[in-house]
Amino acid sequence: MKIDGSVAIITGGASGMGKALAEKLVSQGGKVLIADRDTTKGPAVADDLNERFGAGKAIFHETDLTKWKTLEAAFEKTKTEFGKINIVVNNAGIVETSSWINDNDPREDMCDYLVLNVDLTAVAKGSRLAIQYFANNRDVGEGVVISTSSLYGLFNSGIVPLYAAAKAGVVSLVKSHAMQKEFTNTRHVAICPWFVDTPLLEEHFRGALAYNKVELIQPERVVEAFVMAIENDDLNGAILKVFPDQTSVQEEVLSTEDLTLAKHVRVMEQFILKRQDEARLNETKP
Repeated sequence: MKIDGSVAIITGGASGMGKALAEKLVSQGGKVLIADRDTTKGPAVADDLNERFGAGKAIFHETDLTKWKTLEAAFEKTKTEFGKINIVVNNAGIVETSSWINDNDPREDMCDYLVLNVDLTAVAKGSRLAIQYFANNRDVGEGVVISTSSLYGLFNSGIVPLYAAAKAGVVSLVKSHAMQKEFTNTRHVAICPWFVDTPLLEEHFRGALAYNKVELIQPERVVEAFVMAIENDDLNGAILKVFPDQTSVQEEVLSTEDLTLAKHVRVMEQFILKRQDEARLNETKP
C-alpha cells in the first residue's frame, strides 16, 4: 500500500511512537486521525501537523479505549472527514502498576485489570471495527491493521505478567485474524519492539536497563517497522521484531509432530470461514 493518499487511524497518537508515526505518514502524503484521551497533547499534535504539512492533513478525536462508543465514533469521524480508511493502528497502551503482592492499581476505582482492557481488549475491538469496514468497503482496496505488541509478547515476564499476557494475546490475535484475509479484505501485522525510549517506559525500568547496560531503541526505529508493515503487501500475520540489532520477522515454530494436526485445524477453519462468508453475502443480497 502506498502511504501517499492513504488515511490512517492511530490510537495513542498524541505521544511516543504514535505521534512519531503520525508525523511520518503525513510527511509522506497521508492523512491521520489521532485517537487519544489526552485532550491537550492530541489537538496540539494535529494542529502542528496541519501547520507544517498543510491544512486538513490531521484531526484529533478524544478516545477512551475503555469506552467502545468513543472508538466507534473515531471510525465514523474518519470516514466523514476524510471519506475513507486504509490503515488502522492499534498503538495505545499502558503498563500495569499492580502486582501479586498488591492487586490494586491506583488508576482504577475498582480492581479492573485495566492493562488487559487497554492493551488487549481494545486492540480486539479496534481490529473488529477495521475488519467490518474493510470487508464491506472493498472499493477502497485492501486494508491493513497494525497492532503494537512488545518484546513481552514474545518473552514471559515475572514483573509485569498482565502486560505480558496482553501483548502475547495481541500476537495471537494478529495471527488469527490474518487467516481470514480472503474473507475480510484485511491484512494484519504485529509490531514487537524492544525497550523504546518513550514516556511509557517507567523510571524503574530505565534504571534497571541502565545499570545492566541494556540499550534502548528510539521511536524512529519502530516507525520504520510500521512503514514496512504498510508498504509491504506480502506481510500478513507477520510479527515484526524491532530489536537493537535488527528488525526481523518472527517465524511461527511448530514441532514436527504437530504439523499434521495443525493442518487439520486450518482446513476445518477455512471450511467454516467460507460457509460464514457465503451466508454473509446471501444476507446482503437484495
